[in-house]
Amino acid sequence: MKLQIINFLLFTALFYFLYVALFRNKSFFQLNRILLLSFPLVSLAIVFIAPHFQDPVYLNTGFTTVLLPELIIGQPAVVGSGAPTLSLWEMIYALGFVISISIFLRGIWQIFTIVRSSEKAKWNDLEFGFSNKADSPFSFFKHIVLPYTLQNDDSLSTVLTHEQVHREEKHSSDNLYYNLLSILFWFNPFIHLMAKELRQTHECIADKKAIENTSREVYAHMLLSSTFGSEVALPANPFFNSSLLKTRITMLYKNESPKWLKWSYLTILPLAAAMTLHACSKNPEQSSKAQNIEKAKSYTYDEVQAPPLFDHCDASAGVQEQKVCFQLGIFNYLSENLKYPQNAYELGIEGTVFVGFVVDKNGSITEVEVKRGVVAAEGASPSEVEATKALSDYAVTLVQSIPKLKSGAKHNDNGVAMEFTIPIKYKLQ
Repeated sequence: MKLQIINFLLFTALFYFLYVALFRNKSFFQLNRILLLSFPLVSLAIVFIAPHFQDPVYLNTGFTTVLLPELIIGQPAVVGSGAPTLSLWEMIYALGFVISISIFLRGIWQIFTIVRSSEKAKWNDLEFGFSNKADSPFSFFKHIVLPYTLQNDDSLSTVLTHEQVHREEKHSSDNLYYNLLSILFWFNPFIHLMAKELRQTHECIADKKAIENTSREVYAHMLLSSTFGSEVALPANPFFNSSLLKTRITMLYKNESPKWLKWSYLTILPLAAAMTLHACSKNPEQSSKAQNIEKAKSYTYDEVQAPPLFDHCDASAGVQEQKVCFQLGIFNYLSENLKYPQNAYELGIEGTVFVGFVVDKNGSITEVEVKRGVVAAEGASPSEVEATKALSDYAVTLVQSIPKLKSGAKHNDNGVAMEFTIPIKYKLQ
């Protein structure tokens, strides 16, 4: 999960900086809107889907797995007892989540309070409202609210045209979408920066329509002469947004971008492809191990001079006796230490986990992984799914903890690696 979070931060950062460098100042506002809406989803999709397409080198180890006899864990003793605790990072995330959702709900409440108390009015079949609680015109889905100070203002029709564009283009849905992302991923600064860029794009789309019936100079003067009050909280679009004012006026006077520049948007494709390859690849240590394993020859008990040996095993004994000693060493260690995970024990979940591991030429336990785990029943609750997964997780953890052996397997007087798979059966008495 840590790697996925890092990749998500990295990918959103790359998308954001690419947008700022190439697309922010283009007049293709609808294309920019599509980009900004898709960047977070594409980043999340790459992060969570790409890792399932694993490196084929890593999967094709070239080993013939030696299947060890099944180990049955049936004792009622359990591990992981006691109330679950949150880590420091989980507590920090929870605190940030609570603060973010509180700010969001407060903003929603503020908007509904203003909308509910506004005085209804009509202009060219467009229904809107005046409110003394609004410091700036804004739209929120089908609702448009203006402050009373604009009631007899010459710019009333221009402002209403602007807000009507927000409503028809469903910009409130975009803002709500980014608000939810900002709550879930409050720790990601690039989500917040992209949300601001999207609000900027919304304003440029609406400004472009609003100046059709007035001059750029008059419209720019109206923006500059506005008295800025407290801005309405998202997901509304306040008309007089001081933080976006400079860019809005700049874009008003900017010429239309040449149509051929739309081809520059294809630069997103190679960047997304590179991100996918990055998410698919393993870390250098894993890749190095995978290549070393692939080059090794596959060995079985019948092909080695001696199997891997624990300290108590007699190196001068026959291969069959050494094989029994090795297997008993594995069995004894696991049976003495492996116990039921607490949540699986309480829910009565049973099953067999096939754990694969490699004893390298030096006798170290490496490459521990679940070959086949227990699958949660169809329609299982989240707690049952988590408890089922705990069976595999704990089995892997314990196999990884097997102490280093006295020696690895021998072939032609040279140390060689061997791969084993042990079925660990959880069965309640």
